[in-house]
Amino acid sequence: MAKLSLEKAQDVIRRIRVANVRVKTEPRSGKFIHYCGRRNVAFGFEADSPLHNMHNIGMCRADGCTHEHKKGGDTLPFFEVDFGAKILGEQADVMQKLREIWRQAADGNAVTMLCWCAPETCHCVSLKRIMLELATGIVRYEGDL
Repeated sequence: MAKLSLEKAQDVIRRIRVANVRVKTEPRSGKFIHYCGRRNVAFGFEADSPLHNMHNIGMCRADGCTHEHKKGGDTLPFFEVDFGAKILGEQADVMQKLREIWRQAADGNAVTMLCWCAPETCHCVSLKRIMLELATGIVRYEGDL
């Protein structure tokens, strides 16, 4: 991603919304809809998204995690550390998906990221912050998304 001013990056990030996949009126597929969760065959998601939160509510099953997360927001610090390692390792599927979402929004499209937590605290908000940080070079952006 080319470096943008904070103002321009915020304009792009505002075009990306987070929605709950369980909401029946929410489309689950389409050019500008991106599922960001783990595999769930019952809902038609045959594979983990590259952007899924590897930490889950309850006794965590992520590699090396021994924490019990009581709600989605409890997983975010762990998710951000692990996801940061994926970005630093430049895992192609992760970076490709982030760039795809960013490009779609930068081109003026309304983009939806689907997860299971929204509107509660969700890893997709962390993903939006990470995209904004990558686009601007700002580390640990603390503003509203």
